[in-house]
Amino acid sequence: MFGFVFNQNSTVVKHVQITVVMKIYWGDPREKICAAAEQIPLSSLVMGNRGLGGLKRMIMGSVSNHVVNNVACPVTVVKAHI
Repeated sequence: MFGFVFNQNSTVVKHVQITVVMKIYWGDPREKICAAAEQIPLSSLVMGNRGLGGLKRMIMGSVSNHVVNNVACPVTVVKAHI
């Protein structure tokens, strides 16, 4: 996990004028994130990456890779520290 999470009352959010959107969806994360990115007018999307090994990624698929290739807005993928 990341050392910090932006929230609406954060000093950084207020200073840079970032709008943080948090929603909870049930289902396949690849489909739900792409659908949400289409419904919500996003200027960019930042998401994490668990860093699965090659075999697990091949079997399970990479959510971040799917999102990068299927949403219209720019996507920044942040690699997790393990």
